[in-house]
Amino acid sequence: MNDKINTIFNVLADAYQISVNEILSSSRFIGHSRPRQMGYWLTEQLTDMSHAEIMAHFYRSCPATIMIGIQRVTDRRDDTPSYKYASNQRLKACTVKRDFETDPISLIDLGLHPRIKKNRSHETTKPESERRHVEKPRKCLMHGGQFISSHIGERVCPSCKDTSVWRSGAA
Repeated sequence: MNDKINTIFNVLADAYQISVNEILSSSRFIGHSRPRQMGYWLTEQLTDMSHAEIMAHFYRSCPATIMIGIQRVTDRRDDTPSYKYASNQRLKACTVKRDFETDPISLIDLGLHPRIKKNRSHETTKPESERRHVEKPRKCLMHGGQFISSHIGERVCPSCKDTSVWRSGAA
């Protein structure tokens, strides 16, 4: 039975990028309490332990803490599809025999970590415009005279931008 509990602790520590000691601590920091609650839920799902036995493994003194933690995980699973997916991934990770040193799985890899998002900058780069910037004469919106604009968004001439009226934001 302890092997199963140790597996759960290792999966949670790896998934949330925290230590087992932080999971077992009495900290109320959300980065520690949510993994701990997930541990309660995983233990209930994967073992035949009573809430009192789960309480002992997690060094808690009140069975209500275990029941509330399990209920919160269940509620989050019902309300948030990504949380349900992540908890199912952790459940699956706990049922497969793994070497946590050589085969880590983490929420970061899945893109589901609540504070650390996978770098997707290559997926969200702004596409280059097919239209090139054309310098052309435009009418200045401040004084009404013509000036050569370097792009379509430049509507106030450089000499008007040098005035104190423009710099004060009154224009």
